[in-house]
Amino acid sequence: MRVFAVASALCVCVTLPAVEARAEGLTLSGSNMSRMAVFERQKDLLDGRLAKQYDFSERLKPKSEVEEDGPLPAFRGSYKGEFLEVAKEVARRHNVPEDLFLRLVQQEAIILEASALGELNDAIRHCLRCGKCKPVCSTHVPRANLLYSPRNKILATSLLVEAFLYEEQTRRGVSIKHWEEFEDVADHCTVCHKCVTPCPVDIDFGDVSMNMRNLLRKMGKKSFNAG
Repeated sequence: MRVFAVASALCVCVTLPAVEARAEGLTLSGSNMSRMAVFERQKDLLDGRLAKQYDFSERLKPKSEVEEDGPLPAFRGSYKGEFLEVAKEVARRHNVPEDLFLRLVQQEAIILEASALGELNDAIRHCLRCGKCKPVCSTHVPRANLLYSPRNKILATSLLVEAFLYEEQTRRGVSIKHWEEFEDVADHCTVCHKCVTPCPVDIDFGDVSMNMRNLLRKMGKKSFNAG
């Protein structure tokens, strides 16, 4: 902490003369404090009051699940397929407890199967991000906005599905802002189906857009647009 404080204070002191009009000798213009005095003052601030604040922040951290409730519950899912070992490897690679990660993936799969999000996710998950759909898309206008090509709308939809899953898993309820972004993506499509022709994996974002709009109506989130 003290090394960090000294380095930070040095940065502050080096930049201080640039803020003032000029520096004369060891005394900063407009101040009766020498550079060494400023350095000591900044160092004392970082090593004193701010260090105590950092320590207090550490004490406020919630206890981990292991510390609070004992060992993590074991994963008891029925799936024994090839992707089980893949999921375990991902958990180990990112230093996440295997049983915790597998239970989260299982919960996500249940949510996808029980909702229209699963069908939506299946419709876009094979996208190669190649961008071959861009030249034929009516809503892709590079000089106006780069978001609304089919490829970029698929990327945005994937991120929104992840956001919905996270909010459902944490029991927070889906954010109104996320529904608004979801509707914005769904509405920027003329349903001309031109994007399916150049697509190597036959994704028709016109159909995807209609499914998104139907989901919005089903959830009561479709806004009225007189235009």
